[in-house]
Amino acid sequence: MHSRNALLVSFFCLLNSTLILASDLPIIIPNKIDSSSKIALEKAFSEVSALLPIKFKKGLPEKIQLKIKELSDHQGIPADVCSPSVDVNKKHKRPFVYGEYDNISDTLILNKAVVNELIRGRSASTLMDCRCRSLYGQAISSIIHELTHAYDSNNQFVSSSYEFSTRADFKLGFFGFKSKNKEAMRSADSYELKNVAEAYAVNMEYFTMDPEFACRKPALFEYFRQSFQSDPFLNRNCSLN
Repeated sequence: MHSRNALLVSFFCLLNSTLILASDLPIIIPNKIDSSSKIALEKAFSEVSALLPIKFKKGLPEKIQLKIKELSDHQGIPADVCSPSVDVNKKHKRPFVYGEYDNISDTLILNKAVVNELIRGRSASTLMDCRCRSLYGQAISSIIHELTHAYDSNNQFVSSSYEFSTRADFKLGFFGFKSKNKEAMRSADSYELKNVAEAYAVNMEYFTMDPEFACRKPALFEYFRQSFQSDPFLNRNCSLN
């Protein structure tokens, strides 16, 4: 009886979700997601998989559940990513959030606005002068960011290691790690100064997507290169113009 019940539970789970085979990421997409979102997500996860080092992917949890939620009141990724404006008219009740990762349930939560950008596609995406060069690129980057939290929590929170925290310019104080890099002169994203976990995730984004990361932050680039035995941009040129 127990084995029959176990089979029924497994069958029910398969009916309600499908394991993505388009990439080698262990992300489970629920069947209840509409077809346009599912197609866009499968394409995006394949792109993300191609950017991530093999060792990183092997360090992810065995299964990651996926949820799509309205984490903010935005219909899409804000176009003012490079220079965020103050919402003086209180148009949005909640600040924009790309996604979250729940390391208790191993669940990747993406903002519906991010999925909307993935559906729009790279060719129709708004271009930018900073960061990922387009809002579509921002969506891809946000997936890498949250998966890095998944990797971090699945590997005894390697972001808190002495080697990473010192290279990221954090010091251990009475209340935990604190950033010493107050001016963030070389930071393309000040969110990395929040804590070591966010520093780890933000810098992993740039390690995988930014050819200039090795030039801007050579110590952190070398940390990730050695950790994952991968060099995403072999033909980079760090000479000054």
